[in-house]
Amino acid sequence: MTRTPGVKAAGFTLLSQPSTEMLEEACRLRPKAWRARSRDFPDIDIWRDAFDDCSDHWVVVHFARVVAAGRLTIRDRIEDLPNPELYAGFDLPDAGRVGSINRLIVDADFAGQGLSRMIDEARIAHADAQGVRVLLATPFAGQRRVTALEKLGFRELGDARAYADGPLTFLNRAASPAGGG
Repeated sequence: MTRTPGVKAAGFTLLSQPSTEMLEEACRLRPKAWRARSRDFPDIDIWRDAFDDCSDHWVVVHFARVVAAGRLTIRDRIEDLPNPELYAGFDLPDAGRVGSINRLIVDADFAGQGLSRMIDEARIAHADAQGVRVLLATPFAGQRRVTALEKLGFRELGDARAYADGPLTFLNRAASPAGGG
């Protein structure tokens, strides 16, 4: 676990590469945070996937409690990132390291305090330090989240494709056109 230098405000501390226990707490926060935004999120207690064991993580701790978290996965090919189906059809470079910032969550009790930006800035800096040429994000939190990412240098490529599997497949139904299945 590494304390990120200079990132501590109002009782919040950003930690990179959290302990196993803190990562587990973040994985339990994922369904809780999503259910606060959508009743359609599956009724699960913990959300872990195979990329959790081979990605970089950041957590924001408030008085020893994980209140926000985010993940960065870096690979040599887009096809090896989490949910590569989301990027199908986009004109993306196929040479060099690629990254995906994903699994960003903030406990609803702590929303609006800049925790997402704190995590995003740390993930972007780490991706830059690792030589990532293309950094992808697939925000589902609405225009406010898209605008926040644009302020950090991201540009919108278009609408992401549907999830092939996992807890976020419920978003596919919400995004289906009228009359679609």
